[in-house]
Amino acid sequence: MKEKLGCMKGEIIGMRTIKFTQAISELIRKYKRSPYLEEPTAYAVLCGKYNSKIARTARADVISAGTIEEESPLLAIVISPITTFDEIKSVYYKELPKLLKWYKKKTSITDDKYSKTKRSIREHRKWYWLKQSGLGYGKIAKTVKVERQTVIDAIKNYKKLLT
Repeated sequence: MKEKLGCMKGEIIGMRTIKFTQAISELIRKYKRSPYLEEPTAYAVLCGKYNSKIARTARADVISAGTIEEESPLLAIVISPITTFDEIKSVYYKELPKLLKWYKKKTSITDDKYSKTKRSIREHRKWYWLKQSGLGYGKIAKTVKVERQTVIDAIKNYKKLLT
């Protein structure tokens, strides 16, 4: 399968050969530029145009997606030694809010399997600890408005996750 270049989309999807990558690295070293410029240089050579989005030396990134209890991701601004303060401000005010919005949209509670599982684990944990605190299955079921057997099965399954 031939690798494609995403010049129209503003991204490089693949490089044809290792030799090309090595040639770009040598070009960067020859002109004493930062290794952070390898990707934009490769893009310029392959696509015949400069793309300022690729050439940036600072970007926003999701470092940690958070835990089941903690919905908020850990976001970071990744910089290089040649990043300017203006680039950092631009990323902070423009890219971070967009990244957070994208992340929340992508991970919002929907009908997908992962979200249902995540929501179920939270509920089952809550029921487990209610049971551990002395409430009976019937009382828990009545409180959360589900069948008693659903609570029993959920707590048993949650116990399995703990072992």
